[in-house]
Amino acid sequence: MEAPTDACYGVSMTEPVTDQATFGANLRRLRLSQNLTQEFLSHRAGVHWTLPGQVERGERNPTLKTILALSRGLDLPPATLFQTETTDPTGDDNA
Repeated sequence: MEAPTDACYGVSMTEPVTDQATFGANLRRLRLSQNLTQEFLSHRAGVHWTLPGQVERGERNPTLKTILALSRGLDLPPATLFQTETTDPTGDDNA
């Protein structure tokens, strides 16, 4: 039997979305490193209060507009949300 697919995109719904999960994990790690709640981050970013949690759990695929808003809420460059956790979020590799 064939795996179910998203009818619009033909993407398997049973395979993990690793990039989405990695992005969500990065968002959570960076948010927690600043001791921010999901609700406070959403307020700073100007997004719905449930959105950070949904992105962190991989339930929502954020748009560019959302990524930019979340990065502003964290006061970090957007690229930081895509970096691995071994990369210094300040950009100082000598830290």
